[in-house]
Amino acid sequence: MSKVKLSFAVAFVFLNQSVLAANAPLPGAGGQIQLIPPAPILPRTVPEIRVEQGQAQAAPASDNVKILVKSLHVTGQTLFSEDELVAVTGFSPGGELTLSELRGMASKIADHYRTNGYFVAQAYLPPQEIKDGVVTIAVLEGRYGRVTLNNQTNLSDGLASGLLDAPEEGSTIAIAPLESRLLLLSDIPGVNVNSTLTPGTSVGTSDLNVDLTPGQRVTGNIEADNAGYYYTGQYRIGGTVNLNNPLGLGDVLSARVLTSGSGM
Repeated sequence: MSKVKLSFAVAFVFLNQSVLAANAPLPGAGGQIQLIPPAPILPRTVPEIRVEQGQAQAAPASDNVKILVKSLHVTGQTLFSEDELVAVTGFSPGGELTLSELRGMASKIADHYRTNGYFVAQAYLPPQEIKDGVVTIAVLEGRYGRVTLNNQTNLSDGLASGLLDAPEEGSTIAIAPLESRLLLLSDIPGVNVNSTLTPGTSVGTSDLNVDLTPGQRVTGNIEADNAGYYYTGQYRIGGTVNLNNPLGLGDVLSARVLTSGSGM
């Protein structure tokens, strides 16, 4: 009884492929359309944000002098509490610290801001007269000054402005919402986005300049696979041609050809 079952299984495996194909149902038009592979999706690239720094302050010559520091204060902060920022520095009351060590504590505060997305924030030791062992670290959290959009493409100015959704003057500069705005603009085919933050006219502010320049007007791709249907041809080759932003509305006019013709 077991030999009969084994022989049947082997015979089934070696059935002629043409016999199987003869029993396959003919695909309808809808089935053939579903077999057409979708156009490839290009990866999103976050536009670079260039930051121009102001002139750095020179370090004082008497850097090795130690100061008895009984209390450390932080001013200018609104996003984090003073206690949280002092804790970040690792400060212990009553120790003797050099100016270099105090600037190191200021750097830790700036790093804390940047780790949380406030990438232009600064912390520094302002000019001060130290009394009763009290030292102050000042914070500039980084706020927007002027926002300028320079559109050199055929994209509608209204659409470009709407996608940028310029942040309000005086609002805090954070990486996530800024990248989101720039990504919306860079997603438009045929448009290149360049952005720069430059020192503003007021202390602690940065002006945002966004430049839109023409990208590739025509793009396309060629593809090949062996995922075709039995009746339409297993091996296929095709291509896509895109005309980017023809109406200035972020639109794309595409033509696509896919064939499994003679010789494939």
